[in-house]
Amino acid sequence: MADVAQRLAEAEAALHLLLLGQSATLVTADGYSTQFKPADEGRLRAYIAELRGAPVQRLVANLAGVPKHVRNMDARAGGISEADDAGADLDAIRSAAAHSQASTTARYVRGTIGKSRQVAQLRVAHREKNAS
Repeated sequence: MADVAQRLAEAEAALHLLLLGQSATLVTADGYSTQFKPADEGRLRAYIAELRGAPVQRLVANLAGVPKHVRNMDARAGGISEADDAGADLDAIRSAAAHSQASTTARYVRGTIGKSRQVAQLRVAHREKNAS
């Protein structure tokens, strides 16, 4: 099994091939062979970032301009809450969140989206009533 420095060098060489329009094959730490095509550039860059020790989520967040104080956990909980509010089945949300237990997913559901919507609707109704 290759050490991290060797895997990083191999991944960066593979990225170079992808940027030239070629395909590349990498053998990962667990011994599996993975074929990368030019369309897989983002996936390979994420793997390189992981090897470099930069959390992939923060890297993506930085590229997207997400402020440093916003943590991945907050965005994850927000997405799970939004899916729940939209009426998605808890087991489907659990699967999308890669949780093994539905009880873990349920802890992420904040219920705040529905409450915010209700407050907004009440405010609109109040304005319309007072405008008449």
